[in-house]
Amino acid sequence: MPFVVEPMSGRLGPADSDDCFLRLKVSFAGEDLGVQRSVLEVEVNGVIIGNVLDISALVVRQQFEIVAPDGTGRLDRLNFGTVYVGEERQETVTLVNDGPDETDFKFVIPRPDTAEVGDPPMYSAEPAEGKVAPFEQLSVVVKYHPPRFEVAKGFKSKVDVLAQREEHEVTVLVTNPDESQSTNLKLSGRAVFPAVTFSEHELYFANTQTGKNTELQLVIKNHHDELPVT
Repeated sequence: MPFVVEPMSGRLGPADSDDCFLRLKVSFAGEDLGVQRSVLEVEVNGVIIGNVLDISALVVRQQFEIVAPDGTGRLDRLNFGTVYVGEERQETVTLVNDGPDETDFKFVIPRPDTAEVGDPPMYSAEPAEGKVAPFEQLSVVVKYHPPRFEVAKGFKSKVDVLAQREEHEVTVLVTNPDESQSTNLKLSGRAVFPAVTFSEHELYFANTQTGKNTELQLVIKNHHDELPVT
């Protein structure tokens, strides 16, 4: 039985005596979600006098959830798509405290497998830690900011530059200090270099007379089919 009454038996003295009453302790240990109920009968001098105590409890879960801000449901993945190195893209998620107690939280974001020691982080969250009140929610901004990496030596054509890209995928752990509550969020993104070419690499204004303007045409072209350049 989830409800425990202590003591379960005892003796009451005459009215107005020092021992005419007895303090009982009722405790509850909730394991199954939902409503729990027990009705206690009391026996006095060997005779059951009826139902005198109706005890009920509502058991709810105490855990985190990450949901979409537009209310479309739980999120388990964020895909940031393709981002130029040195730039940033961000998405907002909602962290929900589904329990009746205020709880601390912390975003633990590992480095991608491709990262080397000393590399700046690929992902971050703001706020990365804090508190969430009971049955409340908090907006968290998750950012993808791939740092600049060098183009492999010997790569010079636009095709070679377009081939230089890195895939970054990590699993974020959102947890409380004792790790009794946690949820995961997968993050993925692709970092690429801008690939821009000029129609001419040399311009020569020949036989330009003093006091006159001469114009030459030059075309600059973006070769990425996903992203613009500025």
